[in-house]
Amino acid sequence: MLQVHVVTAANRARYGAEMEEVFRWRHRIYVEEKRWMEARPDGREMDQFDTDEATYLVALRGGDFVASSRLRSFSQATLLAEVFPFLAAVRGLPSLPEEAEWTRMFVVPGVRERGHKGVAAAMCCAVMEYCLEEGVTRIGGIQETYWLPRWMDYGWRVEPLGLPQDIEGTSCLAAMFEVSQEALEGVRRSAGISASQIVRLGPQRAFRTGRIYEQPIQPGGSGLGRQVPG
Repeated sequence: MLQVHVVTAANRARYGAEMEEVFRWRHRIYVEEKRWMEARPDGREMDQFDTDEATYLVALRGGDFVASSRLRSFSQATLLAEVFPFLAAVRGLPSLPEEAEWTRMFVVPGVRERGHKGVAAAMCCAVMEYCLEEGVTRIGGIQETYWLPRWMDYGWRVEPLGLPQDIEGTSCLAAMFEVSQEALEGVRRSAGISASQIVRLGPQRAFRTGRIYEQPIQPGGSGLGRQVPG
C-alpha cells in the first residue's frame, strides 16, 4: 500500500523535495522515454497547467517516491480544453468545478508491475478516493486507449467524449468516469487494497472551490464516503 500525499498551493512548501522529484521524473518519462516534447535545459517537465490551481497526488512507499498524478478542475484551463478539444467533438467538453481532469499519471520505471495489484492500480485507488472525498462527480480527460480495458476491469462507468485519434503515434481518446462509492470499492477489490492511502498534511485547498482551510483530514481513515469542507 502507498502513502499518497495531497499537495496543493496551500501546503506545497512542505513538499519541495518531493515536487522536485515529480518534475524531474516527468521529464525522464514524458521527454526522454515517450518523446512527447523537446528536452528542457533544467531537466524538469512542467507545462502551463502546473499552476496554483493544480492538485498533485504524490505517492511514497517506504519513504521513496514511486508515482504521481495531477488533477485540475474543468472549470479552470485544462489540457483537454486548451490543447485537445477536438477529442471531445461528440459529447463536448466538461466544464463544471466538480469535474476533474486527470493527467500526468506515471509510475517510476523501477517499481512498475504488470497486472492489477501494482503501484499503478494503487494510484488509481488513491485518485478515486481523493475525488470521492472532495465531492468530485466525474474524472477523466485525454488518455491512451490501452487504459480502457483496465477501467472496465475496475467496474468504472466510462463515457467517451469522442472517437480515438492518433496523437504523436499513440492512439488516444477523451473519456470521463463516474466518481462513486461503487467505483472506489471496485478498484480497491481489483488492487487488493482495503484501507485509505490518502495523507493530508498542513493547510488544505478544497478542490471545487479553492477555499483554504486549516483542519486537515487525518490519515488512516477508511476513505469511504468521507468528504472535506467545500
